[in-house]
Amino acid sequence: MIITSHLPRVTVTYGVCFFVSFAGEIVSISSKGQRSPTASPCIGVCSTVLGDEVCRGCGRTFDEVLNWHTFTDDQKKAVNLRLKLEGKQKF
Repeated sequence: MIITSHLPRVTVTYGVCFFVSFAGEIVSISSKGQRSPTASPCIGVCSTVLGDEVCRGCGRTFDEVLNWHTFTDDQKKAVNLRLKLEGKQKF
């Protein structure tokens, strides 16, 4: 486990790696290195805090970043699919 003031936190439990991004969003990654289809696309480079309407890090809109924790699994999958189709997924 790595915990410092400038790095995200990573833990491994039952073969699944849980990554807590700089934005505090929990992202699950399987033991095969694949992200869950409902995982946050956050890569820890959020530009919406600088006033951008669309994040330069993950490609989500300000509203998607702000409300991600309230989205249903279907809504999260739809955003992740849109980012993939637009070529904005960074993983």
